[in-house]
Amino acid sequence: MRWILLILVLLFVVQASANEIPGKDAIRAILQTVDPAKPETKATAEEALVALGKDALPEMQAAADGLETAPATVLDRAMVRLQTGFNWPQLIRLWVKQQYRPDQQAVADSLPEPVRVTDPQVERAFSDYLFYISRYPQRPVENRIQPPLSANNLFAVKKDIPFIAGQMPPPKQIVLLTDVDLLKAFFLAVPKPLLVPNVDTDYEKLQADTKNMAYVWLRLSEEIRNDGFFRFSIPAESLKFAVSMADAGGFMTRGRAEVAPAGGNSGFIEASLFFNRGGLLIDVKEVVKLVTGPRPID
Repeated sequence: MRWILLILVLLFVVQASANEIPGKDAIRAILQTVDPAKPETKATAEEALVALGKDALPEMQAAADGLETAPATVLDRAMVRLQTGFNWPQLIRLWVKQQYRPDQQAVADSLPEPVRVTDPQVERAFSDYLFYISRYPQRPVENRIQPPLSANNLFAVKKDIPFIAGQMPPPKQIVLLTDVDLLKAFFLAVPKPLLVPNVDTDYEKLQADTKNMAYVWLRLSEEIRNDGFFRFSIPAESLKFAVSMADAGGFMTRGRAEVAPAGGNSGFIEASLFFNRGGLLIDVKEVVKLVTGPRPID
Protein backbone atom coordinates (compact mmCIF):
# COMPACT_ATOMS: atom_id res chain seq x y z
CA MET A 1 0.00 0.00 0.00
CA ARG A 2 2.89 2.35 0.82
CA TRP A 3 4.41 1.76 -2.60
CA ILE A 4 1.11 2.50 -4.35
CA LEU A 5 0.77 5.69 -2.29
CA LEU A 6 4.32 6.73 -3.12
CA ILE A 7 3.77 6.19 -6.86
CA LEU A 8 0.58 8.26 -6.74
CA VAL A 9 2.37 10.99 -4.81
CA LEU A 10 5.21 11.06 -7.30
CA LEU A 11 2.78 11.29 -10.22
CA PHE A 12 1.03 14.16 -8.49
CA VAL A 13 4.32 15.95 -7.78
CA VAL A 14 5.58 15.57 -11.35
CA GLN A 15 2.30 16.92 -12.73
CA ALA A 16 2.24 19.77 -10.20
CA SER A 17 5.85 20.73 -10.79
CA ALA A 18 5.11 21.27 -14.47
CA ASN A 19 2.84 24.13 -13.45
CA GLU A 20 3.97 25.36 -10.05
CA ILE A 21 6.19 24.55 -7.10
CA PRO A 22 4.70 21.69 -5.00
CA GLY A 23 3.33 22.91 -1.67
CA LYS A 24 4.05 21.81 1.86
CA ASP A 25 1.25 19.23 1.75
CA ALA A 26 2.76 17.48 -1.28
CA ILE A 27 6.14 17.35 0.45
CA ARG A 28 4.59 15.94 3.61
CA ALA A 29 2.77 13.34 1.51
CA ILE A 30 6.14 12.10 0.22
CA LEU A 31 7.49 11.99 3.76
CA GLN A 32 4.50 9.95 4.93
CA THR A 33 5.72 7.09 2.73
CA VAL A 34 8.85 6.74 4.91
CA ASP A 35 8.88 3.55 6.98
CA PRO A 36 11.83 3.51 9.44
CA ALA A 37 11.91 -0.28 9.25
CA LYS A 38 12.34 -0.21 5.45
CA PRO A 39 15.47 1.65 4.30
CA GLU A 40 14.31 1.51 0.69
CA THR A 41 11.37 3.81 1.50
CA LYS A 42 13.75 6.42 2.91
CA ALA A 43 15.94 6.29 -0.20
CA THR A 44 12.93 6.53 -2.53
CA ALA A 45 11.42 9.46 -0.63
CA GLU A 46 14.76 11.28 -0.62
CA GLU A 47 15.11 10.94 -4.39
CA ALA A 48 11.53 12.15 -4.85
CA LEU A 49 12.27 15.26 -2.79
CA VAL A 50 15.52 15.97 -4.64
CA ALA A 51 13.61 15.66 -7.93
CA LEU A 52 11.51 18.68 -6.89
CA GLY A 53 14.54 20.91 -7.37
CA LYS A 54 15.93 23.95 -5.55
CA ASP A 55 12.77 26.00 -6.06
CA ALA A 56 11.02 23.73 -3.55
CA LEU A 57 13.54 24.44 -0.76
CA PRO A 58 11.42 27.13 1.01
CA GLU A 59 8.44 24.77 1.10
CA MET A 60 10.65 21.94 2.37
CA GLN A 61 11.88 24.18 5.16
CA ALA A 62 8.30 25.06 6.02
CA ALA A 63 7.40 21.36 6.13
CA ALA A 64 10.24 20.48 8.51
CA ASP A 65 8.54 21.52 11.76
CA GLY A 66 7.20 18.73 13.95
CA LEU A 67 8.42 15.80 11.86
CA GLU A 68 9.39 12.52 13.46
CA THR A 69 13.05 11.48 13.35
CA ALA A 70 13.09 9.32 10.21
CA PRO A 71 11.14 11.69 7.91
CA ALA A 72 13.07 14.67 9.32
CA THR A 73 16.37 12.96 8.48
CA VAL A 74 15.18 12.18 4.94
CA LEU A 75 14.06 15.78 4.43
CA ASP A 76 17.34 17.16 5.77
CA ARG A 77 19.39 14.91 3.47
CA ALA A 78 17.37 16.05 0.47
CA MET A 79 17.68 19.71 1.39
CA VAL A 80 21.46 19.49 1.90
CA ARG A 81 21.82 17.77 -1.48
CA LEU A 82 19.85 20.54 -3.16
CA GLN A 83 21.76 23.29 -1.34
CA THR A 84 25.29 21.92 -1.86
CA GLY A 85 24.93 19.70 -4.92
CA PHE A 86 26.40 16.63 -3.22
CA ASN A 87 25.22 13.55 -1.33
CA TRP A 88 27.53 13.88 1.68
CA PRO A 89 26.70 10.61 3.51
CA GLN A 90 27.50 8.79 0.27
CA LEU A 91 30.77 10.70 -0.12
CA ILE A 92 31.69 10.01 3.51
CA ARG A 93 31.29 6.30 2.81
CA LEU A 94 33.49 6.66 -0.28
CA TRP A 95 36.12 8.48 1.80
CA VAL A 96 36.03 5.81 4.53
CA LYS A 97 36.49 3.02 1.98
CA GLN A 98 39.62 4.80 0.76
CA GLN A 99 41.11 4.57 4.27
CA TYR A 100 41.17 0.76 4.25
CA ARG A 101 43.02 -1.90 2.27
CA PRO A 102 41.03 -4.07 -0.15
CA ASP A 103 41.01 -6.91 2.39
CA GLN A 104 39.53 -4.55 5.03
CA GLN A 105 36.55 -3.31 3.04
CA ALA A 106 34.17 -5.14 5.38
CA VAL A 107 35.24 -2.67 8.08
CA ALA A 108 34.42 0.29 5.84
CA ASP A 109 31.11 -1.26 4.80
CA SER A 110 30.11 -1.67 8.46
CA LEU A 111 29.98 2.10 9.01
CA PRO A 112 26.50 3.03 10.31
CA GLU A 113 24.65 5.62 8.25
CA PRO A 114 26.08 9.12 8.89
CA VAL A 115 23.45 11.51 10.26
CA ARG A 116 23.93 15.27 10.16
CA VAL A 117 24.25 17.23 13.41
CA THR A 118 21.45 19.73 12.85
CA ASP A 119 22.04 22.56 15.30
CA PRO A 120 21.79 26.26 14.32
CA GLN A 121 24.51 27.24 16.79
CA VAL A 122 26.94 24.71 15.32
CA GLU A 123 26.15 26.04 11.85
CA ARG A 124 26.74 29.60 13.06
CA ALA A 125 30.19 28.79 14.47
CA PHE A 126 31.32 26.66 11.51
CA SER A 127 29.42 28.03 8.54
CA ASP A 128 31.83 26.39 6.06
CA TYR A 129 31.30 22.91 7.48
CA LEU A 130 28.69 20.21 7.88
CA PHE A 131 29.01 17.70 10.73
CA TYR A 132 27.87 14.09 10.52
CA ILE A 133 27.86 11.50 13.30
CA SER A 134 28.10 7.77 12.67
CA ARG A 135 27.75 5.79 15.88
CA TYR A 136 28.12 2.03 16.16
CA PRO A 137 25.51 0.19 18.23
CA GLN A 138 26.34 -0.47 21.88
CA ARG A 139 28.85 -3.31 22.37
CA PRO A 140 29.74 -3.99 18.72
CA VAL A 141 31.78 -7.00 17.67
CA GLU A 142 35.39 -6.18 18.59
CA ASN A 143 37.01 -6.75 15.21
CA ARG A 144 34.27 -4.83 13.47
CA ILE A 145 35.84 -1.46 14.32
CA GLN A 146 39.42 -0.88 13.30
CA PRO A 147 41.27 2.46 13.07
CA PRO A 148 40.76 5.05 11.83
CA LEU A 149 37.09 4.37 12.66
CA SER A 150 36.01 4.27 16.29
CA ALA A 151 32.80 3.66 18.23
CA ASN A 152 31.74 7.27 17.57
CA ASN A 153 32.77 8.90 14.32
CA LEU A 154 32.22 12.62 13.87
CA PHE A 155 32.91 13.80 10.32
CA ALA A 156 33.57 17.49 9.61
CA VAL A 157 32.90 18.13 5.91
CA LYS A 158 34.14 21.34 4.30
CA LYS A 159 31.48 22.44 1.82
CA ASP A 160 33.33 24.86 -0.44
CA ILE A 161 36.16 22.73 -1.88
CA PRO A 162 35.01 21.76 -5.40
CA PHE A 163 35.58 18.30 -6.78
CA ILE A 164 34.15 16.11 -9.51
CA ALA A 165 31.04 14.17 -8.49
CA GLY A 166 31.73 10.46 -8.06
CA GLN A 167 35.43 10.94 -7.39
CA MET A 168 37.37 10.91 -4.16
CA PRO A 169 37.00 14.17 -2.16
CA PRO A 170 40.36 15.96 -1.85
CA PRO A 171 42.44 15.70 1.36
CA LYS A 172 41.14 17.80 4.26
CA GLN A 173 37.66 18.09 2.74
CA ILE A 174 36.53 15.39 5.17
CA VAL A 175 38.05 15.34 8.67
CA LEU A 176 37.39 12.38 10.96
CA LEU A 177 37.12 13.31 14.65
CA THR A 178 37.01 10.26 16.92
CA ASP A 179 38.23 11.74 20.22
CA VAL A 180 38.41 15.07 22.02
CA ASP A 181 42.11 15.53 21.20
CA LEU A 182 41.25 15.55 17.49
CA LEU A 183 38.26 17.78 18.19
CA LYS A 184 40.50 20.21 20.06
CA ALA A 185 43.00 20.29 17.18
CA PHE A 186 40.10 21.06 14.81
CA PHE A 187 38.81 23.89 17.03
CA LEU A 188 42.26 25.43 17.35
CA ALA A 189 42.93 25.25 13.60
CA VAL A 190 39.65 26.25 11.95
CA PRO A 191 37.77 29.15 13.63
CA LYS A 192 38.82 32.71 12.79
CA PRO A 193 39.47 35.30 15.53
CA LEU A 194 36.27 36.71 16.98
CA LEU A 195 37.63 40.27 17.01
CA VAL A 196 38.49 42.43 13.99
CA PRO A 197 41.81 44.33 14.27
CA ASN A 198 41.52 48.13 14.63
CA VAL A 199 37.77 47.95 15.23
CA ASP A 200 36.24 48.95 18.57
CA THR A 201 35.24 45.88 20.56
CA ASP A 202 31.53 45.15 20.82
CA TYR A 203 31.61 43.34 24.16
CA GLU A 204 28.00 42.23 23.93
CA LYS A 205 28.70 40.49 20.63
CA LEU A 206 32.02 39.15 21.92
CA GLN A 207 30.30 37.54 24.88
CA ALA A 208 27.62 36.04 22.64
CA ASP A 209 30.21 34.68 20.20
CA THR A 210 32.47 33.16 22.86
CA LYS A 211 29.50 31.60 24.66
CA ASN A 212 28.32 30.18 21.34
CA MET A 213 31.74 28.63 20.79
CA ALA A 214 31.59 27.02 24.25
CA TYR A 215 28.14 25.67 23.44
CA VAL A 216 29.35 24.25 20.13
CA TRP A 217 32.34 22.59 21.77
CA LEU A 218 30.05 20.89 24.26
CA ARG A 219 27.54 19.95 21.57
CA LEU A 220 30.21 18.17 19.50
CA SER A 221 32.11 16.76 22.48
CA GLU A 222 28.94 15.06 23.68
CA GLU A 223 28.51 13.44 20.26
CA ILE A 224 31.99 11.93 20.53
CA ARG A 225 31.43 10.72 24.11
CA ASN A 226 27.86 9.47 23.77
CA ASP A 227 27.15 5.75 23.48
CA GLY A 228 23.63 6.44 22.27
CA PHE A 229 22.04 6.24 25.72
CA PHE A 230 23.02 9.54 27.32
CA ARG A 231 20.66 12.49 26.90
CA PHE A 232 22.50 15.78 27.19
CA SER A 233 21.34 19.35 27.60
CA ILE A 234 23.35 22.58 27.75
CA PRO A 235 21.60 25.07 30.06
CA ALA A 236 22.00 28.66 28.88
CA GLU A 237 22.77 29.74 32.45
CA SER A 238 25.80 27.42 32.50
CA LEU A 239 27.52 29.51 29.81
CA LYS A 240 29.71 32.13 31.52
CA PHE A 241 32.05 34.79 30.12
CA ALA A 242 35.04 36.30 31.94
CA VAL A 243 38.39 37.96 31.43
CA SER A 244 41.04 35.26 31.39
CA MET A 245 43.82 35.52 33.99
CA ALA A 246 45.87 33.04 31.96
CA ASP A 247 46.35 35.55 29.13
CA ALA A 248 46.39 39.22 30.09
CA GLY A 249 43.71 40.93 28.09
CA GLY A 250 42.27 37.62 26.90
CA PHE A 251 38.90 36.05 27.54
CA MET A 252 37.37 32.76 28.57
CA THR A 253 34.01 31.07 28.55
CA ARG A 254 32.81 28.10 30.50
CA GLY A 255 29.80 25.86 29.97
CA ARG A 256 28.37 22.52 30.99
CA ALA A 257 26.53 19.73 29.17
CA GLU A 258 24.43 17.91 31.72
CA VAL A 259 23.17 14.34 31.52
CA ALA A 260 19.47 13.76 32.13
CA PRO A 261 19.35 11.53 35.24
CA ALA A 262 17.50 8.54 33.84
CA GLY A 263 18.20 4.83 33.58
CA GLY A 264 21.16 5.12 35.92
CA ASN A 265 22.86 7.74 33.75
CA SER A 266 24.20 10.92 35.35
CA GLY A 267 27.06 13.38 35.19
CA PHE A 268 28.30 16.22 33.03
CA ILE A 269 30.91 17.55 30.62
CA GLU A 270 32.31 20.92 31.68
CA ALA A 271 34.45 22.88 29.24
CA SER A 272 36.54 26.05 29.55
CA LEU A 273 37.59 27.82 26.35
CA PHE A 274 40.40 30.38 26.37
CA PHE A 275 40.81 33.19 23.82
CA ASN A 276 43.69 35.61 23.39
CA ARG A 277 43.19 39.37 23.31
CA GLY A 278 42.50 39.17 19.56
CA GLY A 279 39.60 36.77 20.15
CA LEU A 280 41.44 33.72 18.78
CA LEU A 281 40.77 30.42 20.55
CA ILE A 282 44.04 29.19 22.09
CA ASP A 283 43.06 26.38 24.46
CA VAL A 284 40.23 24.13 25.61
CA LYS A 285 40.09 22.26 28.90
CA GLU A 286 37.47 19.75 30.02
CA VAL A 287 36.30 18.17 33.24
CA VAL A 288 34.24 15.04 32.52
CA LYS A 289 32.23 13.02 35.02
CA LEU A 290 29.89 10.57 33.32
CA VAL A 291 28.18 7.72 35.14
CA THR A 292 26.87 4.98 32.88
CA GLY A 293 23.70 3.15 33.78
CA PRO A 294 22.93 -0.46 32.86
CA ARG A 295 23.32 -1.17 29.14
CA PRO A 296 21.77 -3.98 27.11
CA ILE A 297 24.16 -6.86 26.50
CA ASP A 298 23.89 -7.75 22.86
